Amino acid sequence: MAATSFSDPTLAFEAVENAQNNPRSLRRVKDVPRRDAVMFEDRETGERRVIPNKVLLVLGEAAGFEMADIDPAFADLQPKSNT
Repeated sequence: MAATSFSDPTLAFEAVENAQNNPRSLRRVKDVPRRDAVMFEDRETGERRVIPNKVLLVLGEAAGFEMADIDPAFADLQPKSNT
């Protein structure tokens, strides 16, 4: 699985559109200083993603959340599937 390229303008544009068309209720969970990032959680699904601070400054929380991959390092914090 390839990591998300936060510098790809096409992906950034799509993330901003997705964030505007499908708003999420996000909450800030914790700072991740070793990655200069912040973890956010979707209140509805419980899904958590780590967003670099640079991305937060440029795109904001919602678009950054759309762009971020689920981080395998924090897989134990993801909601468990019922299947």
